[in-house]
Amino acid sequence: RLATVVACCLPALLSLPGLAAGIGLRMQMRSGDCPLCVAEENCHHACADLRQISPGSEYCLNACTGAHPDNTFDGDWFARADAQIAERKRLDAHIRELGRELAQDAAGEQPARAPLSGQPDGRVAQCVSRPDGEWLHGHGDDQG
Repeated sequence: RLATVVACCLPALLSLPGLAAGIGLRMQMRSGDCPLCVAEENCHHACADLRQISPGSEYCLNACTGAHPDNTFDGDWFARADAQIAERKRLDAHIRELGRELAQDAAGEQPARAPLSGQPDGRVAQCVSRPDGEWLHGHGDDQG
C-alpha cells in the first residue's frame, strides 16, 4: 500500500521545488518587469477603457505601439494615435497607387491622362502622371 501512495504522489512531490521556483521567478519578473512592456500594457488597458474595445484589438495594438513609462494614456494620446493611424493609411494607399502606376508602366500601358482645357487650335492641354507622383503638363491632340 505504501508503494502505491509513493508511486501516486512522488511525481507531485518532486514537482514542488520546480513549482516554488516558478512562483519565485514570476514574482521576480513582476518586480523587475520591463518598463516599456508595463507602459504598453497600461496603454492597452487605457485604450480599452477610453474606446470601449478589447485591449487586444488591432486599434489598441497600433495606438499603443511606442508607449513609454512617462506617457499619459488619455484622450490626447489616443487623438494623436488616430492622426498617426490615418496618416499611415493615407501613405499605404499612396504606395499602392504608385505600385499600380509602376505595374502599368512596366506593362507598357499609358499613364493616366487628365484633360485640363481645350485650346483654340483643337489641342487639349493634359497632365500626365509619372510613377514618382509628379505630373507633366503638355498639349496633345484632342483624343476625345
